[in-house]
Amino acid sequence: MVSIYSIIWSALICSFMILCILFIRKRTGFLQKYGTNVLIVLSICCIIRMILPCEFPEFQYIISNDSFYSSVMKGFFSYQFPENALPAVLAVWATGSVIFVVHFIVKYIMTEYKLKKGEISEEDISPDLFALINSDLNMPVRVSSGTPVPLLVGIVHPKVYLPLYTGEYEEKDLYYVLLHEYTHWKKGDLIKKFLINILCSIFWWNPFVYLLRFELTRLLEINCDQTLTKNMDDREVLSYLQSLYHVMQLIHNSRTVNSLHTIGFFNSNEKTAIEQRFALLIGRDKRKTGNRFVKRGLMLFVVVAMVASYYFLPQSQFHVPESDVWIEGSDAVSNADNSYVEITEDGKYYFYYANISVRISKEHFDAGYYSIYPVIDHRKKPSLLERLKNWFVPE
Repeated sequence: MVSIYSIIWSALICSFMILCILFIRKRTGFLQKYGTNVLIVLSICCIIRMILPCEFPEFQYIISNDSFYSSVMKGFFSYQFPENALPAVLAVWATGSVIFVVHFIVKYIMTEYKLKKGEISEEDISPDLFALINSDLNMPVRVSSGTPVPLLVGIVHPKVYLPLYTGEYEEKDLYYVLLHEYTHWKKGDLIKKFLINILCSIFWWNPFVYLLRFELTRLLEINCDQTLTKNMDDREVLSYLQSLYHVMQLIHNSRTVNSLHTIGFFNSNEKTAIEQRFALLIGRDKRKTGNRFVKRGLMLFVVVAMVASYYFLPQSQFHVPESDVWIEGSDAVSNADNSYVEITEDGKYYFYYANISVRISKEHFDAGYYSIYPVIDHRKKPSLLERLKNWFVPE
């Protein structure tokens, strides 16, 4: 099931995970040592946690106390929302998502039109070079005035667009540009970027999803470089870096196309990201075989932590004012909505009704006298070893 508490908890967990992605991605030394797999697993877990904000009451540990969180939620729930508040909120959410999707489609059409209109010729550029990369792939390569950098566009019908100054490229520069864009296509990075934007359209109200999109876009470039140079020797890697630097030097327009559905050779406006790409390729030998166990351990920890986050659920705790449940001259009626049982860490049992707490006996609780009320159990759960001991060696 999904509740306001599970949605808030999911948003908090995902926001923390996105901040972790930002922190790790900026650590070039970490990426040199362990690669990008840890970041990829963390990103996948973050997305799963975001789209599945579920709660499981039978198996969850409720974190409930009189804290700042409880004060905030008390103020939130004390507001008298009209009966149509939930449909109105859902309508605003859906309207925002539709607006973002329409914006994405319009921008896609405008970018396609700009690139198509700026085509210098309908003939492919250097088909022989592309044949060296993949002779079976018929991917158009055109020169267009609509882009200042080489880029890949089109999920269904991919096409590579090159800038007007392509004639100034050396042959090896053009080869590495095409190889880079082909690697993006082969890895399905355009589809990944499309799905990321769909995610942003759904959760448009959460500012952290835009940070996630920004970081994943950079991660796609880093991962593409590593895949492309995986089987290269140091000499070939140096040649690739020289081409990357040469193409960057040839940019005649500093305003790089930063479309939501295209992937460029690089973004000249992000010098820090370009410097990191250089550093990662130059220092790729720092990744040692012995680090694979640490890397796998980190990935396992991320997955376990994400799954474990479903076990906990913070909820607010505050007492119902007596004036809200008591009418003078009438009988007080307790039920599951206004009462609950609390078991403390030292094994004491309390029954809460309104702002009144009454100590009750364990015998009465075990006999089922309070079975209709919710139970908040603060006792430490026995370990697996203790459970086995109690099972085989009864007291």
